[in-house]
Amino acid sequence: MDLNLDAQKKVWTPTHYLFLEKTGPFMEIAPKCWQEFRAIIDPLLPKLKMKTFASLYKINPEMVYRAGVMLEEKPSFDIPGLRYELFEGGTYLNYLFKGNYSEIPEACGRVFDNLHVKRAEMIDTWGIENYLTNPQTTPPNDNVVEILIPVKP
Repeated sequence: MDLNLDAQKKVWTPTHYLFLEKTGPFMEIAPKCWQEFRAIIDPLLPKLKMKTFASLYKINPEMVYRAGVMLEEKPSFDIPGLRYELFEGGTYLNYLFKGNYSEIPEACGRVFDNLHVKRAEMIDTWGIENYLTNPQTTPPNDNVVEILIPVKP
């Protein structure tokens, strides 16, 4: 695992987001959420103007996890089983992870431990995992993910 702890602030601008949402323990819901999302979205990807795959999550008061895709524009048709919203974005500390997706929970733990070093105060809004590589075409240990932690501007 390669995790750059020299995080920089990044402003995430409003983005079209299509997703499937689940609530519960992370290790149970995240894989199921992606499996169900990919079963619905994969056949439709050629019809959508995709930017990247991304998960959004909130931790308090309970884990809410969204598997989804950032889009260039709002879909022109409804997709049963998925929800759409214009994600507002915000200010984030951007950590860059390279490695196997199975290592992301450990990487996130290190990121949260690093927040005090950055003297950053996490705010109560959506965290983001922005997947810069496609896991279906990228060797497992070469995946690149932005781990974005919401902070005060």
